[in-house]
Amino acid sequence: MIEILEKDGVLWESTEEELKIIAENTVDFLGVNYYQPRRIKARKTEFDISKNGWLPDKYFENYDMPGKRMNIYRGWEIYPQAIYDIAKNIQDNYKNIKWFISENGMGVEGEDGEWETPLINGGECAYVVRNEKGWALCAIEQAYNDKKIEWKKPISCHLYPIRLQEYSSFTAVNYHRWSPICDEACTLGKELEMPIYKFVKEALIRKFGEEWYKELELIAEHLKK
Repeated sequence: MIEILEKDGVLWESTEEELKIIAENTVDFLGVNYYQPRRIKARKTEFDISKNGWLPDKYFENYDMPGKRMNIYRGWEIYPQAIYDIAKNIQDNYKNIKWFISENGMGVEGEDGEWETPLINGGECAYVVRNEKGWALCAIEQAYNDKKIEWKKPISCHLYPIRLQEYSSFTAVNYHRWSPICDEACTLGKELEMPIYKFVKEALIRKFGEEWYKELELIAEHLKK
């Protein structure tokens, strides 16, 4: 590989001091971002460097594998086996250094045209975890509550079952009914006399601000009369 890059005149430059730093220091762990595989085959056509400049694509062409699973919303291939392949590559070729999955997967498009987190077989969110009582919790929010991260969760998740629809001159705030997934939560909400706007108070304030929420409360009280 080094010989090929040298021949093409694209091998990065380095000083003796920089090479010494690299040789004497190692990373503590790797963060792996994985979304979809890129499959390639030997190049059959000439790569036009004058048009594209030098790119790794000079040495190969994309390969469209027959029968692959696809995310129709993104146009990306679904290939979870790649996580295992990455793990084996790190184990076999990088001295099995510690690593973690920092990003993985892709969003899907919901019925309102907005991007959403994926569901498992049409059921619960892919980021659901369960505590010792069997309660379903958001893994991202749980990490935030445990002070492992500083970001609570995506605003769309924080607002749920409220969904926002953006229009040219305003934002529609809609209640999304999801049966049977949310039936038990709805039953408990009725027992506790907890309206949706109070249930998602923190998220609404996060999105629209304190003044907006105070005005919402006034309107809600007025409608009760």
